[in-house]
Amino acid sequence: MFYLNTELRIKPEFLNNFKNASVSDIFVIVFVEYNMKRAAVVNMSETLGIDMNNNTILDNGMKGKAYQITKPKIYSFDEITKKFNFVELEGGVKRFIPPKVLRDPAGVLSLKKQKKWFKKRDDAINKLGFLIEEENIRRYLFQYNATELFEKRLAELREEDPTKKHTSPTALIRYFNQYISLGCTKNALLPIGLVNCGCNYLHNTEDLVIKRGRGGADGRNTSSQHKAITDKDKRIIKKIVKLFGTNKRNGQLLLIEVYYEYCLYSLQQKGYSLPAADSNGKRDLSNFENHIISYNQFIFHYKNTITLFERLLLRYGKIKTSRDMLDRQGISTDGVLGANHVVEIDSTELSHHVRDTRVGHKRLSAGRLFICIAVCIKTRYILGYSLSHQAPVWENVAECLFNILDDKKSYCAKYGIALQDYQWESHHDINSVRIDNGIEYPSEEVDDLLIGRYGPTRVETVTKARGDLKGIVERLIGTFDREIATLEGGIEAERDHTEQDASQRALFTIDQIHQKIIREIIHHNIYKDCANLLDADMSKAGVGITPRSIWNYSIKEQMSGGQPIAKEQLPFFRYQLLPKSKVVVKDDGLHCKGLIFVGPYAKSENWYLRAKYGEKLEFKMAFTPTNCDLIFFEDNKSNIHIFQLSEKSERFKGLSWVEVKEARDYLLEQANDLRKQRLASKLINKTEDKAMLADAFESAKNAPKNDQSSYQAGTNSRRKEFADSQAISRDKEIQGELLSQAVNINNGDLASKEESPLSEDKFL
Repeated sequence: MFYLNTELRIKPEFLNNFKNASVSDIFVIVFVEYNMKRAAVVNMSETLGIDMNNNTILDNGMKGKAYQITKPKIYSFDEITKKFNFVELEGGVKRFIPPKVLRDPAGVLSLKKQKKWFKKRDDAINKLGFLIEEENIRRYLFQYNATELFEKRLAELREEDPTKKHTSPTALIRYFNQYISLGCTKNALLPIGLVNCGCNYLHNTEDLVIKRGRGGADGRNTSSQHKAITDKDKRIIKKIVKLFGTNKRNGQLLLIEVYYEYCLYSLQQKGYSLPAADSNGKRDLSNFENHIISYNQFIFHYKNTITLFERLLLRYGKIKTSRDMLDRQGISTDGVLGANHVVEIDSTELSHHVRDTRVGHKRLSAGRLFICIAVCIKTRYILGYSLSHQAPVWENVAECLFNILDDKKSYCAKYGIALQDYQWESHHDINSVRIDNGIEYPSEEVDDLLIGRYGPTRVETVTKARGDLKGIVERLIGTFDREIATLEGGIEAERDHTEQDASQRALFTIDQIHQKIIREIIHHNIYKDCANLLDADMSKAGVGITPRSIWNYSIKEQMSGGQPIAKEQLPFFRYQLLPKSKVVVKDDGLHCKGLIFVGPYAKSENWYLRAKYGEKLEFKMAFTPTNCDLIFFEDNKSNIHIFQLSEKSERFKGLSWVEVKEARDYLLEQANDLRKQRLASKLINKTEDKAMLADAFESAKNAPKNDQSSYQAGTNSRRKEFADSQAISRDKEIQGELLSQAVNINNGDLASKEESPLSEDKFL
């Protein structure tokens, strides 16, 4: 049991025999003399600073290393058995394992530290010389005449370097104790005390100033009067940096600004006010630096006090830090079963201007296009895309989803590309789609997509502007954008702004951009190297390393052939992707977003009659956003029925739904204005009625008020008299109007009968 590196623990009853030791301290046998039945024992907890958590100073442990490693204590085997317990493990006793820096320093130390540490180690080995021989170690530990060894070695050192005295054996004894205590190996003399250099120094307080560095222990070799760092200064640094987070500061993070804030806060805490400037603009700053640390000190302790993660958060914010600055493990295909199981979809604005084809005599830009791409993350196979002038909206996403299932041959033929069978063969349904929470994914449309017969059955929504959460499609879109930007009319980010703008160089039409994108998709699917995506089954089956090869194998073998969609089923998927709106049936038609629609299907189902007699009928129907003339309804037998705009809403015919809303808002605005005008006019009339009533009372003030309640006698005869009088007056007015008209006509005829001085009769 008495072997090298055997661990021991003090028995509690003998704890008082050991100075500054505890029952948890680790004692280790470092040398054994079997003939004398004695062993040298070292307290490693003191030598290496091993704390109660078994951490040394090399692991930033809580216990400091002994400044001077003492000579190992010598015990007989009986004393060891009496005072110590062996740490028994299953099948034997525990052996002490030295820190890795002593076993493999090259694997722990940086190159810079290796250079310094190895030099110090070699200097110590050379200084010990013959002392490290085993016989000399045994003599030093177990005999009492080791002084001659040190005197002899000191004499040799004086001969090697006469310029040095080498009179004291202290340095030799210190190296010798360390060499023996740490295993009698070359690396035992590594300067392990330097691993956390500076951690054992005291910081300055208000009463004691200890300033370290090239200026000397007390700063006597420096002209700087700045104070040394204190725990209070570190607390101030931690407090100040919180004021410079991305949600609080303006502009980028400048550490000099943080330092200025630290200085102001420290001076305020000290009650120090900057003195006023004299006539030359100078201030008396003789006592200024004593209250603050220097900028270099601030930077050093800022990096040591604030962790790297906190500094990244401070500079970049939470989202950018977690997206671009942190380490990552794992792969993007974790949990993905096979081809088309999980598809990432994203859209962006292309860095390219297309030409307006409506104008032939000028090259006018029609703006930039928006592309939406869907890619299988298991195989990197591009399944579909869409291209549009519209900014990201659901219609772009729906077109991309439809393109996934669309017949690629007929689609590419629209743009003049004769597609071969092997070039782009996917028309299979997908299981899950990964999108962000942008405005182009409205919740209602996404919910309808999930409950439909086609398309994904699951949606993974990630945070917007977090490209790292769907990095595959983000990188792919970036690649396509760079390819398109190389065409005439492409936008170069680093281009000199004094050169011609890309909008002035627009040349290609949107159909030609479609052609370019289709060719790039074919190139990507057939020729991209995706060898790192092969799993064990694919490698065993000898699958190729292109997205097409991997997709074909995965869809057939891992997804049991997938779910290919026939061309005849595509109209139903198209209906499923259209946006839906609530429709209320009334007796005059179907009311949708303020418009009225009619159709034979509603009549055949008695919808109008049932609604007339109180039955509440509401449905969700599909519409096309750019034209309000038709809406569509799918019945229980999967038949799609069409409803046309009613004559009552004919004024909106041909408008888009956005224009319909604007027109209805305009009509509502007019109605509201008319309502206010009508109310004002009615109030004016009432005012005039009151004035008229007052005039009537005034004119009839001499006539007494009637007190009889029955119908007044003579009313009918008086009404007849007034009627006759009005008829006579009206007839006279009519006769006068006609008489004046006849006089005007006669005067005109007489004037026309006068002979012209140039007439033939006058000439004769």
